[in-house]
Amino acid sequence: MNAEHHPILSLFQYIKNYQRLFTWSCINSILNKILDLMPPLLVGWVIDSVRRQPPEWIASTVGTSDPWALAAFLAVLGVVIFGFESLFEWAYQYGFMNLAQHIQHGLRQDAYNRIQIREIEFFENHRMGETMAMLNDDVNQIERFLNTGFNEILQLVVLFVFSSFVLFGVSWQLALVGLMPLPMVLWG
Repeated sequence: MNAEHHPILSLFQYIKNYQRLFTWSCINSILNKILDLMPPLLVGWVIDSVRRQPPEWIASTVGTSDPWALAAFLAVLGVVIFGFESLFEWAYQYGFMNLAQHIQHGLRQDAYNRIQIREIEFFENHRMGETMAMLNDDVNQIERFLNTGFNEILQLVVLFVFSSFVLFGVSWQLALVGLMPLPMVLWG
């Protein structure tokens, strides 16, 4: 398949017109996923704080090593994280939904304009109802991909990168053991 006629590259031509909305949606999706992955870290910080070995930044922020004060700070931090996670989720869903609707509208207009300039022989050999139904279904599939599919791919990449970062921060040996099966899963 020719690179300049690849469907995904053609789709990105439509996204170019909405670059700011696309970027805004992607940033909100990334921030949402990072905050979504925070609860296990919070639990680890709570356990460390109860054992009187809190992370340096938490102890300096709270200003005390009292386990109850640290636990209260982490509880408030958990609520704040949950609030921002919800805000970023709303923002990326709103952004991707608007992006998908704008691109769907542009695709429909371009497709209908292309059909209008077809020669008469095309209309004699094709049932327009079937053609329009297939066209409508294809455009709706693209809209669904932009609304949910692209975000799922983006969040999967963020999950992998963030988890790798945390694992390597804890123990590079543990990270290698945990990530070793990944190539088999990807190319399995």
